[in-house]
Amino acid sequence: MKVVFALDLGGTNLRACLVDSEGNILWRKRTETPRASLEVLVDRVGFLLKECNQHNNCEIKAISIAAPAALNAEKGMILKAPNLPYLDGVKICEILEDSFKLPCFLENDANAAAIGEQAFGAAVGKEAFIMITIGTGVGGAIFVRNEIWRGLDGTAGEIGHICVEPLGVPCGCGSRGCLEQYASTSAVVRMTKEMRFKYPESRLHSRLVFSSKEVYEAAVGADELALKVFEKMGFYLGIGLASLINVLNPEAIVIGGGGSNAWDVFISHTREQIQKRAYNEPAERATLLKATLGDDAGVLGAARIAFEELF
Repeated sequence: MKVVFALDLGGTNLRACLVDSEGNILWRKRTETPRASLEVLVDRVGFLLKECNQHNNCEIKAISIAAPAALNAEKGMILKAPNLPYLDGVKICEILEDSFKLPCFLENDANAAAIGEQAFGAAVGKEAFIMITIGTGVGGAIFVRNEIWRGLDGTAGEIGHICVEPLGVPCGCGSRGCLEQYASTSAVVRMTKEMRFKYPESRLHSRLVFSSKEVYEAAVGADELALKVFEKMGFYLGIGLASLINVLNPEAIVIGGGGSNAWDVFISHTREQIQKRAYNEPAERATLLKATLGDDAGVLGAARIAFEELF
């Protein structure tokens, strides 16, 4: 059986899966993404590979990585990883190939998720669509005529770094007011902390530590603070998407990543801004779709890339 060891290198979680050519996940493991150094990351990948081999009698043909970064896929090189800066300028595929004697492929995490959703999920049959991934950061991918649009340097699709607030919050990319700082799961936590003192009745008012999931659960329970946070998130996401609709005229926008689980409390605010800011006809054409593959989109897309390259 031909299988690929696929990694989704998130800003918070590192997901490892063994995937066959039909998109079946035969084994999976989730662990915390190493924050310390490249060496720790390589050691963690080696540990996961060893554990995978202990539980599966398959011949792994390649390693394929979905990374939250601007990168050069052809060179297997990460150019800029705002949430994992120790990877900046690293030829990660060369390092992993030398370490584990397997061919290695690299793709931006949102591109990989888009490839996964087009092959197996919400974007099946779509030839011109945009993928947004909401996680620790905000990723993006652009499909044009059934292919990923990479741009001249391979860095196209960095939708999370569209400026939506010129004098806004500083971003890890070096700019300010990026969409990522207002529409990511980490942004939800930050905005809740910033706004909580205005809402003394909120269940989150006196909390020092909480997750975006807990903010969502509070919103579902009609917590006024949490609802305002997701209103703000949806507002800025709508600004970004309206601009993309005007520029690219896609047939659909697929929204995935862990943050998409809060769809029901932010999407109406996103739609409102799109209606206000985008041209009517392309806005009506661009269907907003919730991704269906969940956390598996990135690893399935990464695996598909490897199979296409190898076979």
